[in-house]
Amino acid sequence: EINKGGYKDCVWFDSDYLGDKKTSNQAEYSALLIGLEECVDRQVPNLEICGDSQLIIRQLRGEYQVEHKKLIPLYRKAVQLISSLPCIPQYTWIPREENRHCDRIANLVVDRELGLDEEDD
Repeated sequence: EINKGGYKDCVWFDSDYLGDKKTSNQAEYSALLIGLEECVDRQVPNLEICGDSQLIIRQLRGEYQVEHKKLIPLYRKAVQLISSLPCIPQYTWIPREENRHCDRIANLVVDRELGLDEEDD
C-alpha cells in the first residue's frame, strides 16, 4: 500500500547498480527479480508488486505479450518466482510522476557508481 511518504508495510528495500548495458526494461525486470527472490525466500503471505513500467506491469497481468527476445527469459524467471510464492500478487502501475522517490534513489545509485558527488547534481 502506497502513502505519500513512501511504501507502507515494505518487507525489504535495497538499491544496486545493475550496469550500463541494459535497457530500462531489462533493468526494471532485473530489479523485479531481485525483489521477487527476496519475497520467495521470506515466503511473504501478501504481495503487491508496484512499478512505474506500464509495460512490465501489464505483462505480469497477462495484458501484454512479451515479445522482446531479451525480456522473455526475465519474464519467465519472474513468473517462475511468482509461482513459488504462497500468495497471488496484485500488480499496481504507478505513474512515473508519482514515483519520483524511486527515480531519485536510482539516480543516486548511478551517480555513486560513476563517482559523482551528490553536490554535482
